[in-house]
Amino acid sequence: MKSQNLRRGLAVSLTATLLASLMATVGVARGIRPAAAAASPWTIVASANDGYASIAHDVSCVNSSFCAAAGFSGHGTFIQMWNGNDWLLTSSPNPVSGPSTLSALLGVSCVSSSFCVAVGGFQQGASPQSTLIEHWDGSVWSIVQSPNIDRDDNVLSSVSCSSISSCVAVGWHFTAGFATRTLVEKWDGVSWNIAVSPNPSTTSNRLIDVSCVASGQCVAVGEYTDATPNSLALVEIWNGTVWSTKPTTDQALLTGVSCFTATSCVAVGYLGQQDYATIANWNGTALSIVSTPALGTRTSYFSGVSCAGPSSCVAVGASDAGPTHTLIDTFDGTAWTVTPAPDPNAFNFGSTLTNVSCTSAGACMAVGANDASNSLVLTNQIAVPRKVAVSWTATEDARLQQIASYLGQTPQQAQKTAVYLVSYLLGFAPRGRLGTPILPPTGHSATYTTVWDPNEFSVIDTIMDKYTLNDDDATRFAVYLLDFLLGLGGH
Repeated sequence: MKSQNLRRGLAVSLTATLLASLMATVGVARGIRPAAAAASPWTIVASANDGYASIAHDVSCVNSSFCAAAGFSGHGTFIQMWNGNDWLLTSSPNPVSGPSTLSALLGVSCVSSSFCVAVGGFQQGASPQSTLIEHWDGSVWSIVQSPNIDRDDNVLSSVSCSSISSCVAVGWHFTAGFATRTLVEKWDGVSWNIAVSPNPSTTSNRLIDVSCVASGQCVAVGEYTDATPNSLALVEIWNGTVWSTKPTTDQALLTGVSCFTATSCVAVGYLGQQDYATIANWNGTALSIVSTPALGTRTSYFSGVSCAGPSSCVAVGASDAGPTHTLIDTFDGTAWTVTPAPDPNAFNFGSTLTNVSCTSAGACMAVGANDASNSLVLTNQIAVPRKVAVSWTATEDARLQQIASYLGQTPQQAQKTAVYLVSYLLGFAPRGRLGTPILPPTGHSATYTTVWDPNEFSVIDTIMDKYTLNDDDATRFAVYLLDFLLGLGGH
């Protein structure tokens, strides 16, 4: 018994010493909030994956608390949604299933948390590809009937909605003679219908992205080929009545466009001959290539762009220096600059960003895929907090209150202190699995919510990663361990 008391006393003494050092370091003593680490422009956000190789191909954000990302995986269509705290995998239907089938979503657009549209295509066996459109009603995703031209392949690659009754989707279709033609479909609040769109080339025309600022003001971009054949930038405009084309002589493939007015847009892609990322401005009449930051001799491309205003744009893509690396350029109203971006290159196969959505200069989500064949999400929303709510029974709450009293803190602050301490101690702990949940939160009488900024949240991630726990059970585990180490009479 004496040796047990001695060990317990040493544990309490060590814990008290660590607490004093930790509180002095992170500033949690007596109610002072921990200081955040220096913020990076972009951080990796934990994304939801369905257990298959997956890619998030497009993203649309309404605000900092609601986004939808659409793509495809080995399972078929793939959608995850952001609730301001986490990306959650959301069930999305596949029009076909079974062997030799393919379903993919390539574009998504949301006008509110209760209305989104995702577009793409599907194929079964040797049958031609057909358009695929899915709507979100605030609760579920459902397939909506969409038209096709002829009996050959039809694909929708992008969609832009200006309201719940006005959306435009673009893509391309093949003719019987294997020529490629532009494809435009419009939603009027009731049904999707094909709109006549021009084709400047007799061989190949593709629309890849579209941006609408109003129901009668849209700009779509892509490529067409001339007789050489060179790939040339294609711009098409919707004025509310007809689509007109603005073919250019720029040898570029345009893969993304973002408009803040009908006559002020930014388009991105890459120069066809140099395989070099390019940015262009559209003024309603002409396209002009702008100077982009030098990337040395690396092959690079932009695949998406989002502008929150005339002085705030973000372009994303990838550069190739062996394995591909994430690429982000930012426009501040004066010039474009390369912005450092996280690059999860653990297996050296490469990571890429496919699109981005910004609701303001400091609130963007960029999506793509990492080298582990999982969807990748980056954000520059460094001010968006993470909230962790933990429920306690009456007995548990009494223990937490005693710990908080001992530390001179509120229960919320005590929860955070426990997480910081245990995260530090886990630097010496082996990995394992505790199981989830540790204690079922049944019959709880109190709930305390701890607010973490994204830089702080890596602390709780340490516990979550080590023991395969969710955020509230990681907090619960930390409090129980601190209670034991302090020897206040709890568990």
